[in-house]
Amino acid sequence: LLNANLITDSIKEDDMYRMYYLKSPMFKEVFGELGDILDLYHTSLGFISDREPGLPNSNFTVEFNALTSNFLLPDIQHTSNGTKLVWDNAAGIKIGTFCRDPNDETYWDYSDFVGTLSGSVMRQYLDWVHMYNKTGLTYTFIEVSKPWKTKEFNPDDLLLPACDCMDFVWHSMSFLNATGASLSEVVHLKKDFVDFYSHSVKRVDQSDPEEMKAVVSFFDALPKRVPVTLKDILLDVLKVELNRKFVYNRHEYYEIFPVPPFIGIFYDEQPCCN
Repeated sequence: LLNANLITDSIKEDDMYRMYYLKSPMFKEVFGELGDILDLYHTSLGFISDREPGLPNSNFTVEFNALTSNFLLPDIQHTSNGTKLVWDNAAGIKIGTFCRDPNDETYWDYSDFVGTLSGSVMRQYLDWVHMYNKTGLTYTFIEVSKPWKTKEFNPDDLLLPACDCMDFVWHSMSFLNATGASLSEVVHLKKDFVDFYSHSVKRVDQSDPEEMKAVVSFFDALPKRVPVTLKDILLDVLKVELNRKFVYNRHEYYEIFPVPPFIGIFYDEQPCCN
């Protein structure tokens, strides 16, 4: 991994960078090209400077990663003092060489040119990344929204946002657009959507023992089998035979109130600077 401070210190204000939206099948290291078949991707932004190739920090990627592969469900620990939920879904931003693995130049299967930016804007962006990385990030793959009548993104429908690699790319593009990067007008970027549909959400008071008892009972009732697909995970939540259902989002628990069609999984365009 590269040191963001060293990169920033070496950037000149009149440097120019080409920016790329990079994609590779999710968990490619484990499942190969399966993610490509399912339209599930790991993404990042790649930058190539106008410096002579091979010079230090002339190209690098900025990507948002889960720090563990067990980020979807909690570890349920039964002790003499009761049952508690322990989450292992910390996340962080990594800055690395354009080829994430120096021995595998094909890690990123897709590369879309999305714009250019100056060294001055790049320095601001890396400062923003540094601050973003200090906000107690968690990897949240599933969002909660109102039922979408179409696949067109409507911010008013979103109740609890996801926080994953694609969302980080979209946040980055919005920041860069506002800071002076020149983004291509012809690029139509796609992202994954994995949703629970709910008419509303209600935050759980974690200081209330009875409320937390209901939360623990819900997660403890989930099937202990290993789910095969994302759809299995979503359906497992809906099939729990308890009246109340919950999700965990950014260190908080929320009660959800499922409505048809209950779940949505698709891969489609979303404006990236809105």
